Amino acid sequence: MFKGFYRPAENDIVFCLNKMDNLVEVKETLEREMVVACHQRSPSPPSDEKEVCTFIQACRQQSSVYAGYLTAQSAYSTSMMCAQVLFRERGSNFQQYPFDIWVRYADTLVKEHFDRCYSE
Repeated sequence: MFKGFYRPAENDIVFCLNKMDNLVEVKETLEREMVVACHQRSPSPPSDEKEVCTFIQACRQQSSVYAGYLTAQSAYSTSMMCAQVLFRERGSNFQQYPFDIWVRYADTLVKEHFDRCYSE
C-alpha cells in the first residue's frame, strides 16, 4: 500500500519509484516518512501509544499535500485510515500477537488516540 518507508538502521527513506505515478505521490511519501523518521530516532523503543501517535501525525502531514482539495472531514478520515494501515504494517510489537488480534488491537489503539494525536 505504501510506496516508500523509513529504515531506521540506515537512517534513510526508501522510495519505490517503480510504483509511483507522479510527483504528488513522491511528496506525500516524503512528508509522511520524514515525520516517522524524526519520531523514531529515539534510542529507546517507543511505546505502542507513542508509535501510534507518530503514525497519526505522519498521516496528517501526508494529507496536507492535498490541502485545498480535501475537506477537513475528508482529511480527517483519510488520515485515520492511513494511520490504521500504517500501524498494522509497521507497529513494532506486531509479532507479539496473532495477526487477527493485532489488527483489532491496532485499530482500537488508533481510534483511542486519534483525536489527541491528530491535533498535536
